[in-house]
Amino acid sequence: MHEQSAPRDAMAHDATASVGWWNIRRRRYLVNAPHQLRAVFWVTALSGLFLAALDITLYKLQQARTEQMIVVAPELTRLFAAQDRGLMVTVYLGSFIALLAVVTVTLFETHRTAGPLFGLRRGMERLGKEGPTVRVRFRKEDHFRELETTFNAMARTLNDRGQARALDAHRLSEDLKEVAKRVMTPHPDVRVVSEAIRQLAEKAEDLERDLRRG
Repeated sequence: MHEQSAPRDAMAHDATASVGWWNIRRRRYLVNAPHQLRAVFWVTALSGLFLAALDITLYKLQQARTEQMIVVAPELTRLFAAQDRGLMVTVYLGSFIALLAVVTVTLFETHRTAGPLFGLRRGMERLGKEGPTVRVRFRKEDHFRELETTFNAMARTLNDRGQARALDAHRLSEDLKEVAKRVMTPHPDVRVVSEAIRQLAEKAEDLERDLRRG
């Protein structure tokens, strides 16, 4: 059967031109609010309990130390009390800053985890609507970067398979046109035409089986 290279090159060019990268650009840090807020809540609660226990321990130790010093110098009671208040204000302020840092780090880390999953879900939605030419690209600081490679490899495989099937269908169409030309001749060779139709039927069955496999 006759095989033309021009349609094949044109199809390959169209396939290459249609493949585009979709870069995940997230401008909000709560891409999966329930998951991220739950993680922030539990980390903040546990950190708050730890810091509260630490602050209480420091307060008790400082009070014991101050009581010993007051026994030695009772006239400096006000001075010791002021020092204790200043120290505990510093401790509480440091605990608050530490807790705020924990919340910030947790939010960033959950964003780096939930973000790729969010991007992967969006990529799968676009894959169903736009076909296997869709690609995703995560940010370099994201977790689960292997999901980007796996998804893009899957989409590339599906795209190559679709292009191969389209090329087979194109060849089958060209062969059908050639058989039609032979049939339209004044004295067609029935044996040759029958053999050509049989071969075309086999190719069509192979293509059908391939399509049914997905």
